Amino acid sequence: MGTLVFALLLASACCKEGSLRLGRISGFLSGVFEVAFELDIDGYASFSFDGDTGGWARIPAFDDERIVTDLSAAAFSGNQVEHDVDWDASDETLYLVLAQEIGLSIPDILFVRWKGDSYTADKGVCYLGWTEHGEVKIAASRCDDDIGVMYCRMNQWSDGPAVCESCYTGQSCELCDMTESLGDCLPDDSSGSSVDIDVDIDIDIDIDMDVDLDPELG
Repeated sequence: MGTLVFALLLASACCKEGSLRLGRISGFLSGVFEVAFELDIDGYASFSFDGDTGGWARIPAFDDERIVTDLSAAAFSGNQVEHDVDWDASDETLYLVLAQEIGLSIPDILFVRWKGDSYTADKGVCYLGWTEHGEVKIAASRCDDDIGVMYCRMNQWSDGPAVCESCYTGQSCELCDMTESLGDCLPDDSSGSSVDIDVDIDIDIDIDMDVDLDPELG
């Protein structure tokens, strides 16, 4: 009976947008900080970077003013690693750009970009993460969509709470309800398509098997 219920839940939820709970963004932010905190510059190669951070991350609506540090004098280097940045028990391919020699007493800044996947039920979403002024930050949107960006942040030394806001291009931003889903906070896709949310099956497994595979992350 349990197997049948589980199969029916999968069938009914396979295309439901918003199954990834927004509260799990705290884990994503912690993952970005972990990568930056454990930074080893060995293996980084000189990187010709034009400063278009949003373009590099495939988030064309990214507001450059979200990076408050002046990077005009920075030297850039790049790297690529495999790391589970979103805590889904599956490594993501992370593309890294390190900004160094920014200015006197200004620490290096590491930019991290990756794409969501079916394991986290956010396939088709592009992410950009970095740490700055005591905060770890993430910008996210549907890849290559210029209608708007979701921005999230939290204190870099804590596990939360995270705060996210939804920002449509040319409009004011609105705080997101962190108890809702990723799909509720990401600006609507201008092409009318949606995030390829496969299914956040852990909730259904919890109900059927009384096992918590997805503890709250903030």
